[in-house]
Amino acid sequence: MSTAKLKLKFYQIDVFTRTPYEGNPLAIVHLPPKQNIPLEDKQRIAREFNLSETVFLHENDENGGEIKIDIFTPTVELPFAGHPTIGVGWHLLAHLQRDRTAATLLTKAGSVPVVQVPGTAIDKVKLEVPIDFRVHTPHADPAIMKDQARLTADDYVNGTNEPHVVASVVKGMTFVLLQLKTTDGLGRFGPYAQITTISSLGDWEGFVGVYAFVILGEEVGNGGEVNGVIRVQTRMFNAALEDPATGSAACTLAGWLSLARGKGKWAVEIVQGVEMGKKSEIGVVVEVGDNEKIERIELAGSAVQVMEGHLYL
Repeated sequence: MSTAKLKLKFYQIDVFTRTPYEGNPLAIVHLPPKQNIPLEDKQRIAREFNLSETVFLHENDENGGEIKIDIFTPTVELPFAGHPTIGVGWHLLAHLQRDRTAATLLTKAGSVPVVQVPGTAIDKVKLEVPIDFRVHTPHADPAIMKDQARLTADDYVNGTNEPHVVASVVKGMTFVLLQLKTTDGLGRFGPYAQITTISSLGDWEGFVGVYAFVILGEEVGNGGEVNGVIRVQTRMFNAALEDPATGSAACTLAGWLSLARGKGKWAVEIVQGVEMGKKSEIGVVVEVGDNEKIERIELAGSAVQVMEGHLYL
């Protein structure tokens, strides 16, 4: 009986940072051309890494062709997530395809073009997010605030009696958006005992996280390439798990903030993970067209490699 094991190369990088061991860690497992493994094995590997996401990159013999990726949390597969796509895009352009400045990732949510940000020596990339943006019916769940025992009604911009904003950037990735008044209040924001569920999502059912944020400042009408810049500090919790950087949540929040400001091109600069000692910097640009419709969302970020090795199946 053969004892041969499948040997797969992996890399671990920190995303939305240029500083090793800050940002949000991401594991990237390479699958050679025409080599796939069962979904169950991908889930086991993601559980072993125990990071917010692990990506399986299907290597492509065709130079310039789409690169298929599968995104897994320790418990489920995701159709799209921001930090894995930024991380894989950077990994491809900085390590595997140094002669190129663009690549296309194929996710469950669709094709995602990734390009090098000019003048950054391949330490920053940006991508156009596949969007199916929707603001849902406000969610009235007293537990979302009741579980925050260290906060009072005065810490929330809208107090504790208003229902919560709920929005999705794509189907299956939904966030409850909670606006706080100060970074002190954000620092006292904490984890939840249980996963947040919203029964009314319908086709948008899937991952639900709570994204708390504070607006740090805003510049409008500065005559640049965008109509305004909004600076925000955030935290994201999925039950007891806090995420150092959440690209899909950042895109969701940026979309909602931009819709509130109307037609135009809006830049949202987000800092996340500060309270964890994992500071992350996330850039989002949103274009709002006529009839309050989001036409385009662009996500940008840096990354740095911190380790590499092999795993065995």
